[in-house]
Amino acid sequence: MKKILLTGSTGFIGKNIKELLPDKYELFCPTHSELDLMDGNAVRRFIEDKEIGIVIHAATLNTTKQQVSPADVLKHNLTMFYNLERCHDLYEKMLYFGSGAEYDRTMGGTCSITEEDFDRSIPQDSYSLSKYVMAKHAEASENIYDLCLFGTYGKYEEKERRFISNMIFQAKSSINLKSELQAGEIKCGNAQTQSSAKMIMYQNAVYDYLWVEDLIPILEWFIENKPKYHRYNVCSGRREELINIAKLVKQVVICGVKKVANQKAEQIIAQNASQCDCKSDNRIEEKDSALNLEINPDIEIIVEKDGMNSEYTASNERLKKEMQSISFTSVECGVENLYNFLTK
Repeated sequence: MKKILLTGSTGFIGKNIKELLPDKYELFCPTHSELDLMDGNAVRRFIEDKEIGIVIHAATLNTTKQQVSPADVLKHNLTMFYNLERCHDLYEKMLYFGSGAEYDRTMGGTCSITEEDFDRSIPQDSYSLSKYVMAKHAEASENIYDLCLFGTYGKYEEKERRFISNMIFQAKSSINLKSELQAGEIKCGNAQTQSSAKMIMYQNAVYDYLWVEDLIPILEWFIENKPKYHRYNVCSGRREELINIAKLVKQVVICGVKKVANQKAEQIIAQNASQCDCKSDNRIEEKDSALNLEINPDIEIIVEKDGMNSEYTASNERLKKEMQSISFTSVECGVENLYNFLTK
């Protein structure tokens, strides 16, 4: 059984890996108190003591999430990476998660960018620069591999800063599901949008979105095989406009609210039927009334800035050619899956 060290197991990517990676692997997911990645000696002792064969490095620091300075982001990300890299003689391979930011998005964005387009310029912000430095090292290494992520989404992502979860949260908050029983009369299913029902997005753009669970079979392949290259774009290869995703979210949320309203109406009807001896025709009429849901589909989607923001897409041809059998969840299924998770 391969022994795997997973860093960042409490973050978005790491938490999904911890939950979904098959138990055919022995997975070590130390907390910060159990392993400080900033302490090189502690990292080496841990890898030696646990006889780690594979490192999956998902820990990262980013100013958009943590209240830290740009200098701290650069220092922490590179120190964590190089403390793990310095143990390359102890493990079989290290897989770490790069970012499309390493391509330097200030150069007009990334439009179906390929791995060969890397190093066209050096990113200037601390997070992107840290990812760039790691990617340069991975290319020249013997057993370190950069899995470069773009728009990954799914369970456990932060709704405050992740577009799809944020859109779901806004749409769901816009709908107020009302159900009440007054004097034996059913008033159920008036799931009406509030007067201020709206979804707000900053600007439209074209993104590549990967459902996070699609990452697991890709990780398994990299664990079990020797890749030809040391950098891979890990993405769906599809170009999606953010405005279209917002419209999809709106549709999924409204359908979900209708489903809940139907279930509540059925429950109330069943309760009434058990409490009184109503005629069959009356119950049918009652049901028709209760299930006549009035949901206003016109939740307004507001785009604060005109035009298109920089594109953030990539080519996954290198990955597909090497893995051969690979499939990706459609954004329609992914959005519905995420909505169901967020409304459990």
